[in-house]
Amino acid sequence: MREPVEPIVYRRRVTLALATLPAEGPPRGTFLFLHGILGTGANWRGFAKRLLAGMPGVEGWLVDLRMHGRSQDFSAPHTLAACADDLRALVEERGAKVTHVLGHSFGGKVALAYAQAFPEGLERVLVVDSHPGIPSVQRGSETTVQVMELLHAAPPSYPSRDAFTEHFVSRGLDKGVVAWLAMNLAAKDDTFVFRLDLTAIDAMLADYLTRDLFPFVESPPAAYTGTTVIVKGERSPTIDAEAEARIVGAATRFAHGHGPHVAFERIAGAGHWVHVDAPDALREALARHL
Repeated sequence: MREPVEPIVYRRRVTLALATLPAEGPPRGTFLFLHGILGTGANWRGFAKRLLAGMPGVEGWLVDLRMHGRSQDFSAPHTLAACADDLRALVEERGAKVTHVLGHSFGGKVALAYAQAFPEGLERVLVVDSHPGIPSVQRGSETTVQVMELLHAAPPSYPSRDAFTEHFVSRGLDKGVVAWLAMNLAAKDDTFVFRLDLTAIDAMLADYLTRDLFPFVESPPAAYTGTTVIVKGERSPTIDAEAEARIVGAATRFAHGHGPHVAFERIAGAGHWVHVDAPDALREALARHL
């Protein structure tokens, strides 16, 4: 009697979810937009459309990073390196040529990690209010710390979206922040649950706070011949004084013909959420380098 043959199960590689903004005119490259912790690629939609309007031939990708938005079921470890490799896999799967990568906060450091590991062909790396190194105070932005503490202490489900909003507003969160969080609600039976894996989010935050990517800013690999632009919100404490001095030093050396291409921009009046507080000023600052 023949032994039964076990079926072969093909495991589909989990790939990142994204929305695309088509290029105007003949395609020449792809622009990655990376959100911060607890966000989604959709956070960049309006801003990306305006920025890409002046960049014919460049397609925009609004990416949901691992364990965010629709990019679920990724295996640990949940690190910056893993996020960068996810992007590489996505780019290879689609046969794209990435020329620009922009990220805010956690996404800014993912942008640096991606550029360090896969520098070929990159023209610009744009980092918005993200500490490139290891912050002296390892907490993340005050809003992020508050939100994570409240999420960990929150009930497992809510009878309605309004109940979710009331819960977090009553605990001191701004309504705009709560509306942003509510984008992560999912219907389950007759209730709503927060769909993100907080353990995975904690792991990514921990890696963000302990990974030093200043070496890429100050001494990038030879294959990277583009420009790194780092933007600070004037009112944001995310880029501390020591980090700012190092970034300004690198930008000054470049301005005098020494060192890699580095530029620094400070957006007046903006806090950590630069693209929300001052979208026009941020777009103008970035456009100067595009």
